[in-house]
Amino acid sequence: MVRTRRSHAGRPAAREREAAADRRVVAVLVGVQLTAALGFHAAMAHVVAHLRFDLGLLAGTIGLVLGVRLVVQYGLYLPVGALTDLIGPAPAGLLACVLRAAGFALLGAAEGVAGLLVSAVLLGAGGALFHPANRSLLAGVAPVTRSRAFAAYTVTGQLAAVAGPPIGLLLTAGALGGLLSPSAPAGSDEPVGSGELIGLGGGLPGAAGPEGGFGVLAGVAAVAWIAAAVLFALLHRLQVPATGTPVSGTPVSGTPVSGTPVSGTPVSGTPVSGTPVSGTPVSGTPVSGTPVSGRGAIRRAVTRRGAVRLRSRAAQAAGGVAGGVAAVLRDRAFVRFSLVTAPSTLLVTQPVTVVPLRGIGEEHTTLYLCAAALVAAAVQPLVAARRRAERRWAIPAGLLCSAAGYALLIPSTGSAGADVGGLAAAAVCGGLAVGLLEPSIFQRTVRHAPPGRSGAYFGVINFVSGMVAFAGGLAVGRLFDAGPAGATAALAALASLAALSAGWTARGPGT
Repeated sequence: MVRTRRSHAGRPAAREREAAADRRVVAVLVGVQLTAALGFHAAMAHVVAHLRFDLGLLAGTIGLVLGVRLVVQYGLYLPVGALTDLIGPAPAGLLACVLRAAGFALLGAAEGVAGLLVSAVLLGAGGALFHPANRSLLAGVAPVTRSRAFAAYTVTGQLAAVAGPPIGLLLTAGALGGLLSPSAPAGSDEPVGSGELIGLGGGLPGAAGPEGGFGVLAGVAAVAWIAAAVLFALLHRLQVPATGTPVSGTPVSGTPVSGTPVSGTPVSGTPVSGTPVSGTPVSGTPVSGTPVSGRGAIRRAVTRRGAVRLRSRAAQAAGGVAGGVAAVLRDRAFVRFSLVTAPSTLLVTQPVTVVPLRGIGEEHTTLYLCAAALVAAAVQPLVAARRRAERRWAIPAGLLCSAAGYALLIPSTGSAGADVGGLAAAAVCGGLAVGLLEPSIFQRTVRHAPPGRSGAYFGVINFVSGMVAFAGGLAVGRLFDAGPAGATAALAALASLAALSAGWTARGPGT
């Protein structure tokens, strides 16, 4: 009876400790999201202007550099998600931030295509590690607070997407001239408003001219990602005591750090062979006189044993990654869920491309992007309340909002005099789509993933949706290049795809 009372008395204290640990994790992740997303959006909003006007690259070369980043990131999601489960999400996040910091530093310093491609690879590899690591940490939060935690994480990212481009503009030398003269430079065939403001965007043409300081901006972005890496390191230190191994004192085997080694023999006195330390060594030769024979052989044996152990660990890691991916692919219900929601990434990211390419002017484009981000942030508390993101209607509703948003963009005039009311309505629908789809897909993925496998599950679903987004983005670009009729066809196709996906997710099994 005493034991039972103790266990009952200890449960509230244990729950309070777990809740406090969850709050620390969420606070650190929100800080990571704030610093990393501000650095990313501040630099990427102006990268096209830098590549075009500072370095004089052709549009095809710019597309190659940006496309390499996406291909690397989407392609690595598959193995990196399972790798996150093996090495832990906090170390994976730390490595991701270091890779992206190096990528931004090289992006600002590179002047040739080779250096730019290396920076794109670093940025893509860092992104492939970053997102599964963050979502795995959020998945480890107690279910009662997970919805609110993801809402805070998403709101922070959306606000950073709004604030990042203006911050980048202010950090870029010559930004005032870009604000006062937003038209394209003389002799340029780049129409105003054809670049993206976020992700693939060029910001304001002329804002990062040859006298501009994109190198400074990229350096600030690298520093922001280093700060995110420090936060991940702090998170890793906070999680170490939770593994059951004290930081000091007794190791895992239960043997004190000082005193008696694992064999039970005192450190001083008699070695393992039972021979006193002074006197006759293991080989039988006195200490004074002939040196101990076989010492070099012992070193070589230890070296060989270490090499074998390293090869064994590498093989286990490779097998663990392959086994993690295979375990996800055997989950047929989740595979079906990944396939029916695969268009979601394409649908929530394409407005960043199609709105500027519609030719409605930079002011209206900025209005759309900011309004959509603010709506997506504002809807998060409502989605998190009563765990609405986990309900079956959430994903179809988000896809229907996406379909409505693309349909409302079709009648835009293709000039700066576009209907502001219709554009605002499209932005609201687009923001609702993002605000519903992201938390809902996250919660469904966590529900499918068994403990310790969330990284592999996020890696698989991100890989599938990323490949669809990459291929779909290429198709949309080709249609827009075909002229106004092609642009209308692209918007109609995106609206139809969103509506069809809503139907599939509403009645599809396993979702």
